Amino acid sequence: MKLTIFGPNLSPKHQATGDFHVHALGCRDCRNYKGDEVENFEATTIREIVEDIYSDHIAESENQDWEEYNVGFHIFPCAKGLKGE
Repeated sequence: MKLTIFGPNLSPKHQATGDFHVHALGCRDCRNYKGDEVENFEATTIREIVEDIYSDHIAESENQDWEEYNVGFHIFPCAKGLKGE
């Protein structure tokens, strides 16, 4: 699935619902993120996204896996095709 991911430095308005906002590529809601950091990404699972963004942190942590970093991700309905793992 092709995605647009905003974050981690979101505007205060958007930060309240998570550090990273995940939308389907081309979603009309993406127009609301003027000035926020953005990355286009292709993934089929939430795990792929989390592990890519936090790869350095996960590699340095012996006892932590991707699920512990998943808390800051807000997956919007337009990206509902993503699977957990």
